[in-house]
Amino acid sequence: MFHYFDIHLIYVKCRNYSNFATLVQILLGLQSPSVSRLRKTWSRVGTLELKFLDELSAFTSPIKNWKHIRDNMTTVAEEYGMSPTEIQIEMPGTGTLRGIQDWVNPKAKIKIPFGGCIPFLGIFLSDLVFNSELPSYIESKVKQEQGELTRIYNIHASQTDDLSSVQSQPLVNFHKHRTTATVIKRVLIFQNLARRYPFKPKTDLHEYCDKLNSLDPDLVRKLSHYIEE
Repeated sequence: MFHYFDIHLIYVKCRNYSNFATLVQILLGLQSPSVSRLRKTWSRVGTLELKFLDELSAFTSPIKNWKHIRDNMTTVAEEYGMSPTEIQIEMPGTGTLRGIQDWVNPKAKIKIPFGGCIPFLGIFLSDLVFNSELPSYIESKVKQEQGELTRIYNIHASQTDDLSSVQSQPLVNFHKHRTTATVIKRVLIFQNLARRYPFKPKTDLHEYCDKLNSLDPDLVRKLSHYIEE
């Protein structure tokens, strides 16, 4: 089973690189019914490992609308969203000489990507699903004889006009459209942040992963029962 340092190393890597997607996917896999039911297997896991897993599970929990991971992702977006895509750093061991000899050992500076992040997009999909259930238009309940609105309409219309048809028109639900725009804007920010990593793609590894076949859910469930026999 898992060793504490393996789990902790994965967490540290995900945290350092702001890779929320991988962290959530690993935790969701460990909490799936086919894995969580393995009582004999989990009994062999140490107390320290289980405690750390509980802490990670709480961090990635969907309770309170994914509060913990949402807050962390928001912090990253606000901190790095408007920052430069690259930063310039001085390489160690360079630029140590001064004066006329600087040209012998000049300061070597390089630019590296800055502020990479891979978000857990499930949060934004959830936001859009719930927001889509809101009505795009709200039925108007304004009556012709009600105060200020009627007075404003009367400025632009004659007293003999029938204002009921105007006042009964549905109102645009700007809150819904504003929420949709906010979610899309945040996704675009993270899309930009995901391109900031300094890693170079490994073509052979990518091709290997593309050829991997996922196990059928029924087979996973059967194997889960088989292991516990």
